[in-house]
Amino acid sequence: MTDKEKISQRNTRKNSSRKVAGFKRPPHDILKSDTLIGDEVYDRGINEEETDWRTNKIEVLGGVAVIYTTPRSGGNYQFRMWLPDERKYFWKSLRTSNTELAIKKAEELYIATKTETSKGYKYYAITFSSLVEHYKEHQRKRVDRGVITQGRYTTITTQLKHFLDFVGANNKVTQVTGVAFRDYYAFRQNKHPEVKDTTLKNERSTITNLYKFGRDSGYLNLDSHPKFEELRFSAPSKRNAFLDEDYRSLYTYLNRWEKDGEDERDVYLRKLIRDFIFIKANTGIRFGELKVIRWEDVSVFKTSSEDGRKLSKERWTATVRIDATTAKTRRERLAVGECGRFFERIKEYSPYTRAKDFVFADFKDGSQIEKTNFYRYWDKIINESDLKDCGRTYTYYSLRHYYATKRLQEGRIDIYALSKVMGTSVKNIEDHYGQIVIAEMRDYITRR
Repeated sequence: MTDKEKISQRNTRKNSSRKVAGFKRPPHDILKSDTLIGDEVYDRGINEEETDWRTNKIEVLGGVAVIYTTPRSGGNYQFRMWLPDERKYFWKSLRTSNTELAIKKAEELYIATKTETSKGYKYYAITFSSLVEHYKEHQRKRVDRGVITQGRYTTITTQLKHFLDFVGANNKVTQVTGVAFRDYYAFRQNKHPEVKDTTLKNERSTITNLYKFGRDSGYLNLDSHPKFEELRFSAPSKRNAFLDEDYRSLYTYLNRWEKDGEDERDVYLRKLIRDFIFIKANTGIRFGELKVIRWEDVSVFKTSSEDGRKLSKERWTATVRIDATTAKTRRERLAVGECGRFFERIKEYSPYTRAKDFVFADFKDGSQIEKTNFYRYWDKIINESDLKDCGRTYTYYSLRHYYATKRLQEGRIDIYALSKVMGTSVKNIEDHYGQIVIAEMRDYITRR
């Protein structure tokens, strides 16, 4: 049988209703999909039975794909095959009316498409916004399982906002290549000149994990990888701990700060945030860890020592249990410090002192105080006190660093023990408090 006779025989079967061999029939609810890659690829969204508008239908390679013409194709053949992994049709114009050439091009296209899809290539693309929403849902489940903290989830959400700003929320995930991320740092620094290299490194890590999630979940092609430029090496930043004189100014100001409260709620929040600051400065607990503790996590001890027949000053120490679900390191630990009197003082004015109540509870209903309130009152403290003109920038984290600095300078504490109560590594303490550690090592090594 000649080639022309074979083609003629195929054409006689164009209206055949038999099931095409090897061609998986799509579900009837397939509708028109999102735009595909390129200008020539579309999802027709037509059920296999709806063939009255097709003519010259020819099976390709035993029926795994078909070619046909339509009243609007101008005689040119169209190619269509089913993508089972994506549950959509892949359609493309072959741009030829020559039957033999169309069959050849269709066979080549099928083989090329099959090769790409076997490697994980996706012909249909979702938007970056959809990808991010899927990833956030994944991270939300990790929070629920206790794998990451709510604070970590919030940080990831913020980082992904910068990511969407860069790639365009409504763009398809195939519209931004991996090499485009070489401009990411410049993009961020252009919009936010104050952004630090450490922040950019953290964002890079989140974006890399987002892409890994996308590849593993089938939303991205397997060869989709963000390619960032190198960041210059920068030594770990030295922590901006409070100077002694500045902390004294802070302490003095806060002890009278509540008197300027506008109403009952304002007075309550001023008192509570004042004691939050003092507890943080005396325990070194991280901001996110401290603001969610409950009374059942706190143990207060009142002690005194004898000096002859006289009693010395009373000491109010406290032990605070940091739960693994809220700890940054995901490990439970005990933080200790001379802050027991501050916890006792909170019990005197707070209506929320039961075991399950938050220590730092909202005045209205006992829920957690919003993070924005903490920062709003901190700005008030800085701008209304002598700290406004001290020439240094202080944050809540400065209180944690003040605690570490004072323990190393005056506490004669082993840096291993300090790393345990602070929930960090020995290396981190060495990196950020190096000079103090060296001084303490000198005293230890040369002591008699």
